This record gives sequence, C-alpha cells and structure tokens, in this order.
Amino acid sequence: MAEVIAVTDKVLDVDLTSGKVRTIDIAASDRKRYIGGKGLALKLLYDHIAPGVDPLSADNILVIMSGPATGTAAPSGGRFAVVSKSPLTGIFASSYTGGRFGLSLKRAGYDGIMVRGKSDTPVYLKIESQEISVRDAGLLWGMDTYDLQESRKAEGDWIVIGPAGENLVGFAIIAAGKRVAGRCELGAVMGA
Repeated sequence: MAEVIAVTDKVLDVDLTSGKVRTIDIAASDRKRYIGGKGLALKLLYDHIAPGVDPLSADNILVIMSGPATGTAAPSGGRFAVVSKSPLTGIFASSYTGGRFGLSLKRAGYDGIMVRGKSDTPVYLKIESQEISVRDAGLLWGMDTYDLQESRKAEGDWIVIGPAGENLVGFAIIAAGKRVAGRCELGAVMGA
C-alpha cells in the first residue's frame, strides 16, 4: 500500500482536446492563500477560464480536488470537492462527496485533477503507478453509475457519470462509489 501524504502540491492537468496530460505544481504561497480543496480548485478556475465562458463548452474546466485532511485520521478525511462553472447558475459551483476516490488520488501522488477541453469520443482517465493515460470509454458509454463501477471494481476507485451526465441532463450527478456529488449540474459539465 502506498504511503499517503496529506499534501502533495501536485495537480494533474488533463486536456481532452489534445489528449495531453501534465502535472502542475501548487506554489507554497497559493497553498497558504487558498486553503483546502475548494480554495485551490477556485484558484485554478480563476486562472484557467475566461469570464463569460459557456459552462458546457470545451472552454470550461472541471476540477476534482482533495483537501489537506484527505488521507489523514481527521473526521471526514476522505472527502473531495468537484468544482466548475455551473450551467445552473452561471457562476462557480462546488459539490462534495466522500468515498475512497480522494484517498486513492492522494495515494497516486496528486491533490487534484483539472480536466479541460473536449474529446471527440467518450474517454476516461486512468491513473496507475505514475502512468496516466486517456483511454477509450466507448464500451462504458450508456452504463448506469452503479453497474459501471461494479463491472470495474477490480481496477480501482472511480468517479463516473451515467446516461444523464452523458446527455447533459441538468440534474446529472457524479458518483464515487455509493456517494454522489450532485449539486449545480456538475454531472452535465463532466459529460460535456
């Protein structure tokens, strides 16, 4: 089992348009100014999207960010934030959920993931032993969140959307195990 470090100061930057993945280092000054997962996620939103961007366009970003307590013995230490510009409100949106994904992300060596751009086909991101790849999700498309996670349980922890998110339905959720991030249409943003 990998050692869990509460703060890694590394975020994966995934560009679905180009298929490229890189690592962004979080500056110590930003870590102090923007406390926790939500604070750092909002800073990434501010730095990487322009005002007036359409929330369902390829110009919006989706940030999945664990907090500094993730992976520690702190109460609720397994929670993570999902943050983006909301189609519902037109301003930033955040939703929180628990489960094992936040801890798995820390074990992989990252505080968060920033997803930008848009793929021409359904894809998923695989993080395994410092190897990060964007893979074809065509066979997973159309599955509900429970069946998808159950069918791939042996491969690790997942955050997923189902047909509602794929079809940009306003009440689409993002599932992490049996828990969900369900506020502000973020499942639709992930689907877009």
